[in-house]
Amino acid sequence: MTGFEQADAVLAEDGRVVFIYRYRADDSGDVAAVTMPIVIEEENFLRTEWERGGVVASKSGGLA
Repeated sequence: MTGFEQADAVLAEDGRVVFIYRYRADDSGDVAAVTMPIVIEEENFLRTEWERGGVVASKSGGLA
């Protein structure tokens, strides 16, 4: 199975959980959730960085 080609990051309403929805070229995918030790405000949420990290981590075997 190939790595993920796209990732969409969503900050939960509580500001502590980031959901990363990942997709492969064949439209299969999964979701990972990361709980943060601090609250992240929406205006400080680095969505692009989380999305890039979700794709890179999947190709290196991380973020299971």
